[in-house]
Amino acid sequence: MDSTNQASGDAKDVLHIIIVNWRAGKFLLNCLRSIEVSRGDYHLEAVTVVDNDSSDGSLDGIDSLDLPLRVIRNDENIGFARACNLGTEGIDADFTLFLNPDMVLSSDALHLSLGTFRNEDNERVGILGVQLLDEHRRVSRSCSRFPTPVIILNRSTGLSSLWPQIFKPQFLLEWDHGESRDVDQVMGAYFMVRQGVFDELNGFDERFFMYFEEVDFCFRANTLGWRTRYLAEASALHHGRVSSDQVRAQCLFFSLRSRLLYFRKYATTAGYWSVLFFTVLVEPVFRLISTVVRRDSTRAAETIKAYRMLVSEIVTIISGGRP
Repeated sequence: MDSTNQASGDAKDVLHIIIVNWRAGKFLLNCLRSIEVSRGDYHLEAVTVVDNDSSDGSLDGIDSLDLPLRVIRNDENIGFARACNLGTEGIDADFTLFLNPDMVLSSDALHLSLGTFRNEDNERVGILGVQLLDEHRRVSRSCSRFPTPVIILNRSTGLSSLWPQIFKPQFLLEWDHGESRDVDQVMGAYFMVRQGVFDELNGFDERFFMYFEEVDFCFRANTLGWRTRYLAEASALHHGRVSSDQVRAQCLFFSLRSRLLYFRKYATTAGYWSVLFFTVLVEPVFRLISTVVRRDSTRAAETIKAYRMLVSEIVTIISGGRP
């Protein structure tokens, strides 16, 4: 590890990195190695791996790395938001980076990210993401606008996939992500936060087991006047869906459930019920039609399983009232 990552007499930004791991396999070690060789003028206080009861040996070998590593082993999968909050306990830092285990950082990503926060024009930047590249080194359209009932209608009916120029999707697909700018939300795969902002918001809302926790966090930060910044000059390779592809039905269920929880929390009564209607009654029809067209019986079975799980909880979701 570069000596600039070590503590010294100079006042340096103190960084804490948290990685929530669930069956990430070899990707976790590759992610940690990219942190190990990162360069920059900061002090890396700790790299915390919160393991949600993995059984794939993904933790093997990570203790040999030259990192201030600590591992929290959970006896069950407690979800992403709760695991992130758990990882912050006991560490004092100026900035915290929540990082997916399937990420590989460019050597200067951390340095450039922290430098952006230090810029005097960015005193109100509370959250930062970087340019994400897919396995073919193509720039991913990773930033999003805050979801609305209309956006969910477009998604549920497939209109945003067919004509995204007219029916806006949640992701900013119309923008090439080639320049830095403020956005509503950056993807949680690389999610750097001022620790003061994280404390002000009391962390992630743990009612979101998976998905929408970063949308909720960015929205709450925005209402308090904090900006979310996308940094195109820094990059990271994002393999994507390494863990979720192992349990696609469950992940679809949690995505739909978190969507309903989000709109129950923020939407008007009419908006919430319209999202509920399209999510539960309209979207599954279009999803199943899509699987028939593609002759994908596996995905059809996964879709049916996910919606059965959702329907089994729908009374609880509806009767829960507003958070």
